Amino acid sequence: MKKSILIIGPRSSGKTTLALKIASGHASYFAHPEEVLKDHMLEFIPKGTDKLIVEGCEKLLNDTEKLNTAMTLSWVNGRPAPEIILTSCLRKSDLPEYLVMNQKITLINLWSEETLPQVI
Repeated sequence: MKKSILIIGPRSSGKTTLALKIASGHASYFAHPEEVLKDHMLEFIPKGTDKLIVEGCEKLLNDTEKLNTAMTLSWVNGRPAPEIILTSCLRKSDLPEYLVMNQKITLINLWSEETLPQVI
């Protein structure tokens, strides 16, 4: 069964590269710029999205309000929120504590080939 994966992140963060890798792994994808991380971002998450990948998250860490909006989701339009995956070269110890404590969040290194299958 195909999974629906939404990829968001800043310009030039590698969304398309990641999307192409995932597409070959039997997943559909939607690549959006980081502008969807705003107060009404829930409207941009297509129904049936299984995973929300925030690409290049180290570039977004400066905007705690946007990240908090995305990461504290528990329900989206009356259904459980998608699993959230942060891709970056950061270590978990480099992330704000509220992100590390969130059980729905996984941190992966985008450029490590062995971690990609775990995303799917």
